[in-house]
Amino acid sequence: HNFTGRYWDTATFSSALDRRDYDNPAPASHMTGDFGYFNDQGMLILVGRKDSRVKIRGYTVSVWEVEACLDKLPGVLESIVVLDASKTRLLAYVVPDDSDPTSIELRQGLQESLPEYMIPSQIMFLSALPVGQSGKIDQSLLPPPTRERPETSTEISAPTTSLELSLAGLWSEFLEIDSIGIHDNFYELGGHSLLLTQMLSAISIRYGKQVLLADFHPSPTVAHLASLIESSELQDPVLLSKSEFTTEASFQQQGFIFTQLFSPDSSEYNMSKSFRLQGKLSIDALESALRSVIVRHPVLRSRVVVGKDVQQVVAVDQFSFRVERYSSVDRSCTEYKDITREFVSRPFDIASDLMVRAAVVAHAPEEHTFILVTHHLATDHHSATIVLRDLEYYYNREIIGSTAELPTPEALYGQYAAWQREAVKHSQYQLKEWRDHLQGVPTVPFGITSQPQRHDSTGSEDPRIYRELDSDAYQSLIAIARWSNSSVFCSLLTVLTATISSMTGAKEFAVGIPHSQRNHAELKEVVGCFINVLVARCHFDCTLTCTQFAGKIADEMAWVLEHQQVPFQQLVNACRTPGTYPAAPLFNVMLDYVVSEGRSLRLTNVLAEQEQVYHQSHYDLTLYVYHRKEGISCAWGFEKTLFDEKIRSAYIATFDQLLSSIANCPDARLDSLVPSRGVKADD
Repeated sequence: HNFTGRYWDTATFSSALDRRDYDNPAPASHMTGDFGYFNDQGMLILVGRKDSRVKIRGYTVSVWEVEACLDKLPGVLESIVVLDASKTRLLAYVVPDDSDPTSIELRQGLQESLPEYMIPSQIMFLSALPVGQSGKIDQSLLPPPTRERPETSTEISAPTTSLELSLAGLWSEFLEIDSIGIHDNFYELGGHSLLLTQMLSAISIRYGKQVLLADFHPSPTVAHLASLIESSELQDPVLLSKSEFTTEASFQQQGFIFTQLFSPDSSEYNMSKSFRLQGKLSIDALESALRSVIVRHPVLRSRVVVGKDVQQVVAVDQFSFRVERYSSVDRSCTEYKDITREFVSRPFDIASDLMVRAAVVAHAPEEHTFILVTHHLATDHHSATIVLRDLEYYYNREIIGSTAELPTPEALYGQYAAWQREAVKHSQYQLKEWRDHLQGVPTVPFGITSQPQRHDSTGSEDPRIYRELDSDAYQSLIAIARWSNSSVFCSLLTVLTATISSMTGAKEFAVGIPHSQRNHAELKEVVGCFINVLVARCHFDCTLTCTQFAGKIADEMAWVLEHQQVPFQQLVNACRTPGTYPAAPLFNVMLDYVVSEGRSLRLTNVLAEQEQVYHQSHYDLTLYVYHRKEGISCAWGFEKTLFDEKIRSAYIATFDQLLSSIANCPDARLDSLVPSRGVKADD
């Protein structure tokens, strides 16, 4: 091929080969880096190179395989495929013949034999591939990718409205292309499903409008996207004037306040991060940096006025904050585990405590563990990222002696809470629809029929199992999303629903889904809890094909997202059955899906590594999914009194099996794929 293949029938290259006698090996031999095998006829079959396997968006891709498909296409003399500098895109360099193929023709040809994730984002044409003195292609001489618009199936049409112009600019930012036509196909420009998810999230923030993946897919163009935004019923929220010191609680906070006051010893809403730090750490600088973060984000120095659902923000000169310090503690000893467990599970007194605390455990002069705990009243997943980013900024500023300040956030969380109460007045018609939609929906019978106090709210550890999804599993999720015309999230919900039904025999149940409502550009950098929990009513019918079942799940999620404006606490109050336990009245299964950059701390002179930390289970079963550029990782959270080790392993194995089966057999009936185990706690 492009490497070893250059020597085949090429006298110039072949004559330069080392012709030593390999029956009598010399002390040093040459390793070509090629992979091959002998077939039945004794021929050596070349299958690729050691350096041809790359990781992209969770997949392990052999660029040699992509090159082989390219070279088979009409009009291609030779090609090379490489990973770009960001390690998120494949780039193809092609030497064409006289037929002068276009990039869109080559892309369409590749789509017939390769999945989406193996299609190069950009195809560039060269008169020849650059070759070094060794006769191999010198990748360092390949030209960098351009921002030129690739050839597409449509002529470029300029934006005609301010919205189209704005959207074209956003596409240009995400696709790294300067000129975008309003009828250009997102995928023909090099887009892929993960990039689309990120872009739609940015659109939600910038325009305050929710665009569903299923609505965008039929016509993935700027023009269609603009029409979807213009026809959206959601109105741009107008944030009310700032009131820093006293704010009414948001609906999300109301639910947390009720639960925390009902169970004051609970650590259910503690959010914890733990980092192993190696290097010259200044604990004083860390403490000062955290104090600056608390000053910057008022919600972190807020306290609840009990009985009034009001938050009182403590003035910057009236709060005290100290990092708890523990000295000379061996990481492997019981004392360290006890310190960590106690610190992260210690309940917050929401009427008197700040919403954040921190500890540093010293193991050696240049080895520490840093633990940060916040209350969900003040943070969500995105807020945690903001807090860590600001913390490292202020810490590094302390170390280098700078006085530079971050830009002031454009809004306060209290403004969001005030806007939310105004906006919800216009969505009350949805509350009745929710009540009708969820009427009579059962929770999953995980082997115990009535034990409302089984959740241990005092902070005992739940058995959480962490794992990375391999490239095959990730490919299966993409496949389900593709043939069901939905999203990776819907793929996960489809497989999770089938798994639970297989394990319990339940045919209908509710699944809770945390959903971010940062639907205004000014809220992007605001710390607070913007999560509204949505509830999907999942039906499992084994007589359906996989395609039909995935389609029904996608339809359910479309309905749920169209009705997302109703706050979860209002939904709870409207649907609660009298006498039920208030922690989870509507569902006992949650699918928590987060698109994350997966960042760690970057502190001057310190190497930080994030560690798994104790977490308490909120529901009987929770599947946490973290979708990052490099792939998907997940964690299974099980209520410890309901699931022993055998059952936990069975759930995960069933999920893996069904993920592969459903993805590979879209036209098969579910009853031919789904095992019926009905495993329960007392089996």
